[in-house]
Parts: sequence; C-alpha cells; structure tokens
Amino acid sequence: MERSAHYEKKKETLYGEIAAKIELQILSGSYQKGERLPSLRQLSRRLGISINTAREAYGSLENRRIIEGRPQSGYYVRDYSDNCCSLEKPRMVQDDFLTQYNSMMNDFLDQKQNPFCSAVFELDALPWSNKLFLSREDQLNMNLFEYPELSGLYELRVEIARRSIDSGLSISPEEVIITEGGMAAISLIIKHFTIPGDTVALESPFYYNFLFLLREFGLRVIEIPAGPDTGMNLDILEFVISRHPVKAVITVPTNNNPTGSTMPDENKRKLVQMLEEKNILLLEDDIYGDVSFEDKRPKVCKAFDSTDSTILCSSFSKSLAPGLRLGWMVPGKHYEKVLAVKTMTNVATGLPSQYMALNFLRGGHYDRHMRQLNRMAAERMHNLREAVINNFPPEAEVTNPGGGFVLWINLPGSGDMNQVYKQARAAGVLFTPGSLFSLEGRWNSALRLSAGYYKPDMEDDIMLLGRIITGNWEF
Repeated sequence: MERSAHYEKKKETLYGEIAAKIELQILSGSYQKGERLPSLRQLSRRLGISINTAREAYGSLENRRIIEGRPQSGYYVRDYSDNCCSLEKPRMVQDDFLTQYNSMMNDFLDQKQNPFCSAVFELDALPWSNKLFLSREDQLNMNLFEYPELSGLYELRVEIARRSIDSGLSISPEEVIITEGGMAAISLIIKHFTIPGDTVALESPFYYNFLFLLREFGLRVIEIPAGPDTGMNLDILEFVISRHPVKAVITVPTNNNPTGSTMPDENKRKLVQMLEEKNILLLEDDIYGDVSFEDKRPKVCKAFDSTDSTILCSSFSKSLAPGLRLGWMVPGKHYEKVLAVKTMTNVATGLPSQYMALNFLRGGHYDRHMRQLNRMAAERMHNLREAVINNFPPEAEVTNPGGGFVLWINLPGSGDMNQVYKQARAAGVLFTPGSLFSLEGRWNSALRLSAGYYKPDMEDDIMLLGRIITGNWEF
C-alpha cells in the first residue's frame, strides 16, 4: 500500500500552497532576515490546518534553506541573500557549476547504458530503424542533398500544423520553423531577444542545459519555485517581475523535466496574460508534450495567447529518435525576425532528417507509435515509482508525473545527494543529483531518475540506492 508521505495530492497541495505563501511573505519583507516565524501551533490555529501540515510547510522551506529550525526555539528566516534566494539578486552561471556538470556528464557518457540518467526512452522502443523512416523513393531522391527551404520542408510543417490541434492550437504550416533540435530553437530565441546582462526567469528546479545557453549569452538567472502539481509559482513570479526587469521567462509547463509536473490550464492562461501585460517574452518548451499518460494531450501555453507573442518550441528527439536532431517552433508575431536569425546561424536544417520524420508522421504511423510509446512509458513510470516507494526511506517525497520519462524525489533534512552520488557511482548505479537543477543549492537533497529504460529486474539497483541514501541521511 502506498505510503501517505509520498505526495498524497490533497495533502501536498495544501502544505505546498502554505509554504509558497510564507515564502512570498518573506520575499516581500513581511518577515525580515533573522526574524522568528509563528510557531507550529500558531500557524495551525491561524490557518485552520493540522500541526503536521504546518510542520511539512516549514520543512519544505527549511529544505530549500529559506528558513531554519532552531532547537527549543522555533523557526527563523535565514540570511538567504548570498546562497539561497535569487529573487533579491539575479545570478550568473558560475564556473564551479559547470565543473560539476561536466564531471557528471562524463560519467553518464562513459556508461554504455545509463538508465536512470538520460531523460529519453530506450532506442529499442523508438522507430529509428523502421523502414517508414526513409522510403526507397526518398533514398533515391537527389533533392535530399539540395539546400532546403529556410523554414523547413513544407510537407513536414503541414504535418506539424495538423497535429497542433491536439495541443489547443490552430496554426498554418507558414507559422512553423524547423530547427536542428529543440535546444537549437531555444538558442535562436535567446540570441535574438536578449543582450548580455539581461535577466531571465526559470522555474526551479529547472532543466540544467538551459544554463549553458544563458551563460553563453551572458544572462542573469532568477529561479522561481515550482510545485510538483502546479508548476511555476505564479504569485512569486508576479512579485519578481514587479521588482526586476525580467526580459524573458523560460518554462517547461507540460510533463516538466525534472519534476514531471504539468501546469493546469488556468495557470497557463494566467501566466500568458501576466507576461503579456508586462511585455515579457514567454518561451515555452513543449518537448515532452506528446508523451502523456492521459487520454487527452495537455494544452500548450500558446493556446491561451491572444497577442501571438508566446514562442512555442518542441522536438522529435523524445518521441522518434534523439539522433535525428530535429525540432520546430512557432514564433508567432516574431516569425520574420526569428527566421532571419536562423538563416544567419545555419542557413537551413538538413533534409534527410526532415524526410525521415515526414515519412513517419504521415499516414497515421506517428499517432499509432505514440499511443504504444505512452502506454509503455506509463507502465515503466508506475513500476519505477513503486520501486522507489518500496525501497527509499518513508520520508521521501516522490512526484507522480502525468507524462514524460522522469521521476523527481526529494529527501527531507540536511543530507547531500552529491555524497550519495559518489557512493552510488562506485557501486555502478548512476542518477542525476538535484544540485544540477539549481544555482542556489535549493535541491541538494533531491534526485532525478529516468524511467525510459526501466525494467522490473532493475529494482535491485533501486534497492541498493535506497540503502545508500538511508545510510547518509538523518531523519
């Protein structure tokens, strides 16, 4: 039977909401650094909640080093200006973060198979070798080696436009630009819309590869806390953009990497409207949007965009094959400017990969493939999550994703998952430590696991990881 500590939806939502409200009070100055917060009993009485819920709300803030508990004294606001909360001071990406990242990426790449590290599905379940990927006629077509259209193969853009209705959009092929992968699309947008020194807001925890783009372009980062059910905290975002000249917000609102969360439609609508009013660019990464365990694919933020200013980016790397390096975007009213930047950067995207994707998309092959892939992904996620719940300490907080391939686990207390990583690596088990998903040390007690390769016989690895964590934690 599943333990109640593992993100019971109502309970988690309640203490998460309370923690977010207290954090906003701290950030807005209602509570000063070093000031004592209401006791658990006072908070319980004031908000009409249980003592346990109050304790969990404070525990969440303590884990992220926003407050600290003092024995026999209570809870106090920490001095977060230097190492915790970037809402007061946007941060640059520093060399020590890159050193840690490079070291861990080398570990991942040195392994022939790293099932818990890579946020992709195993290749055997993807159609990369299917004969439909590149027809005999296409193999003989010399046009494959000509310069393609700047915005991409028209027939492929037609297929993308047709499928956009599933995500709440109604677009034409002329609104789509094909790129060399999803990150290439995001890079083009950042390159065009920012200058060195600009500030960009990201949900926290965030996808770590975003940081390399932001560093390359000399940008500053503000981290916006995100919950496992609702995504980016919009109250805190609203507070931030009222105080800082934020140039852009980057978000993965659907089947997020690393938390697996999906922002509710009403929150997506509010996010779009909030940024429209401030003339702040919303850059939406929908790379996991098609990988959904639900009957209906979630809507994208751009579906609520009345001014055509949100930029939507996506890719086929998670659904068809990582090596295709094929993405696309819908830049809206920025289309001409973005296309010009793309042309200056790489002229056009190669045709062979576009024809491969086209041949699989047309004729219903992609839709059948995604139905099968999503069933497999849901089963593997369920099995991995059950293995974690059965083998990790009962205090572990485990998300319950509605799609994608990744599972996010947070351990309460002051333990450091980087120490666990060193021991697990020596034992032959690799995972992604939470420290890679924040510049501020918010998630040192968390880790991300991928379900993309998970099989039942891998539960021994989860059992071993659980024992290592237990030996390093004080509960």
